[in-house]
Amino acid sequence: MSDRFIGPGQVTLPFSEAPPGASIGSVLLVDDEAELRTLLVSALTTRGYEAVGCASGAQALAELEAKNFDILLTDLMMSEMDGIELISAALFIDPHLVGIIMTGQGTIQTAVDAMQQGAFDYILKPFQLESLMPVLTRAINERRLRLENLELRETLAIYELSQTIAFTPDVQTVLSKLADAALEQSDADEVSILLPTVDGTELYVAAVRGAKRERLLGERIPFAESIASWVARERTGVILNGAVQDDRFVALWPRADIRSSISVPMQVAKKLVGVMSLNVTGLKRGAESLSQVHRDCPDTVVVMISGGQTIESAIAAIRGGAFDYLMKPLELSHIEAAVDRAYRHHVLLREKRNYENNLEELVRERTAQIEHLAYHDALTDLPNRALFLDRLSQALNAASRQPHLVGVMLLSLDRFKKIDDTLGHLMGDLAWV
Repeated sequence: MSDRFIGPGQVTLPFSEAPPGASIGSVLLVDDEAELRTLLVSALTTRGYEAVGCASGAQALAELEAKNFDILLTDLMMSEMDGIELISAALFIDPHLVGIIMTGQGTIQTAVDAMQQGAFDYILKPFQLESLMPVLTRAINERRLRLENLELRETLAIYELSQTIAFTPDVQTVLSKLADAALEQSDADEVSILLPTVDGTELYVAAVRGAKRERLLGERIPFAESIASWVARERTGVILNGAVQDDRFVALWPRADIRSSISVPMQVAKKLVGVMSLNVTGLKRGAESLSQVHRDCPDTVVVMISGGQTIESAIAAIRGGAFDYLMKPLELSHIEAAVDRAYRHHVLLREKRNYENNLEELVRERTAQIEHLAYHDALTDLPNRALFLDRLSQALNAASRQPHLVGVMLLSLDRFKKIDDTLGHLMGDLAWV
């Protein structure tokens, strides 16, 4: 194996072919130096990565719009858009993308800024490919962990929603759960669910989520107007960005703060049951800070190593979410001690998370028992007066929004006491059940 040097301050690439096999992951490499970019793409490809090179930030963003990548490996100093700006914009497209900064400007503050804007790691030029590979391995593992957490979160939300639909007879509760799930899974700021009235001439707002949106509950919209009405008539979704300028419909409540919105029809067996609308307001930060990573992966422990010698950089790293901070030059024993501390801290975090999960499960079960006892007789487990009044109140509220009548049927069993007196309370309870 021989080394190839690409000019002063560049990267050392050892040429060693990797055995052919499945792709380890996809890497989008961005550097405005063509020779370095070409060599890195070739080297990563031989190591089992699917690598694509771009000469500018704009070209990289176009690639991210067209295709999913696991890792964004970008140079820091580039014309028009630097690496930190690119990572911030890229995370707006894919919040789970893992960004790595390459830089010859080896200041700790630059590295801290990059990580605060969402970069997962950074590597100093000149470097050997062998020193880059562990960084890429950690990045791929981080990417998989983020996607697995996302999948688990979505699975849990879908399960809870399906349980609600299957076991909750109350329509309003189902709509509320549906609105909560849509808000959580879409990352939107506002959600509204509109249902058609009985005569089919209007839509009314049945459930809402978002700041100061409760006032919209019960509002009616003529079926011949508005975006939601068009979606209901055409049975097709619509996506809007910015101000509404479309001849097909009219925005009944135009707002300048809505950045984008989507409205989709809700259908069961090809029958329209309602319309769901989601809004994104304002400009969201595309970059995940270290604190956001800790919220997604609460057991992750970050140790930063730097050649900087200022206490300000160490404080910035700790405030940004790092558990420990090591300054170069350092010995192997220093790294081993830091890793040992980090691992013990990770074990504590994992144990704490397990305790919290167990406690939450116990609280959830106990809360469910208490809620059940509040609406059911402790002896017979039959619905009690409180449940009757609650359902009656919901029916009256629903009827007030639509031209419905409410009826109550009372079933009375005369002389039931004789069953208890002659056959005993146990037989009486069985008769009730």
